[in-house]
Amino acid sequence: EKAAKQGHPGAILHLGICRLEGRGGYSIDLLKARELFEKAMSLDPRCLADRCHGLLFEVSHRVDSPETKKSILISLANVGCAEAKCNLGVIMRKEGNILKAKLWYVAGALQGQKNSVYNALITCKQLKIFPETNFWFNIISKNEMMPAELDSRTSVENIGCMLRKLRDNCGGCGADLEGGRRNYCRQCKTFCYCSRDCQKLHWNRTGEGGHRSEC
Repeated sequence: EKAAKQGHPGAILHLGICRLEGRGGYSIDLLKARELFEKAMSLDPRCLADRCHGLLFEVSHRVDSPETKKSILISLANVGCAEAKCNLGVIMRKEGNILKAKLWYVAGALQGQKNSVYNALITCKQLKIFPETNFWFNIISKNEMMPAELDSRTSVENIGCMLRKLRDNCGGCGADLEGGRRNYCRQCKTFCYCSRDCQKLHWNRTGEGGHRSEC
């Protein structure tokens, strides 16, 4: 405690553990433990970041208040913790805010967090953002990131089928392209067209269903 008062990061960390576990004559105080872990991490991020991330995750799992849980995860996400971003996506999804969930999943996925990549794919499909769905599907396929769980693997395979079927019809006029010439969108390769005119029509369409903004 004396060393912690003098600003020693390791001592602050261990004092936080005492508060987390009710050791050393201290009663359990999750909010105080959080405060101490965050302080230790700010004083010595290079050495203590990973340890503090794990301990703060434990605090977030044990606190009763959803807002406190979310606040802890946001503080972890703000210092680059990909797992916290994935967990925030889960919370937002349970709250019914799919768009915010997607943003957190994408933030974690861009750091290579495997669960975030899978959930970015699922939420983009739910939101019908097909070029981004196609992007994450290709990331999973090309980097051997297929989930181990059967239900999740089936979901990914079904999305792959949906994307292939999407290219069976012209994105502009809806004409059947099976057996005919296909002009892919060169940028996202999500949609195909029967003619250059149809591609321009889809690209410039205003409101929902326009390809320019989603591509």
